[in-house]
Amino acid sequence: MTVSDQEFEAVCGLDTEERYAHFVKKVCEAGTVWALKATDGFVIMGDDEGLEYLPVWPDDRYADAYAGAGEKAEAIPIDAWMARWLPGLERDRSGVAIFPVEGDPGAVVTLEQLGSDLEAELARLE
Repeated sequence: MTVSDQEFEAVCGLDTEERYAHFVKKVCEAGTVWALKATDGFVIMGDDEGLEYLPVWPDDRYADAYAGAGEKAEAIPIDAWMARWLPGLERDRSGVAIFPVEGDPGAVVTLEQLGSDLEAELARLE
């Protein structure tokens, strides 16, 4: 599904919590999480406390808009996200930054909360 210019601007203008809710809904509907990949692997953000986060988006257009030089959106199927990525991030003691946009690093929720929210939305869609 293509994100129109109007939808892109409207969604990017939502506050962090609204973008998080949009992320959960759209990821479950599309069955895909989007992250950024560079030549040396997936892009990780850090914070002032030394914690690392994988930034993720509900559509490649949002990810590409946030991408730096040499980075491009990469699709992660929702089943792989749930079965491998979330446990892997937990093992690596990394977090996720949900739907960052310019000027806002995105929602940071626990991996457990994200998994629970995604499972609830997937169940609702069944």
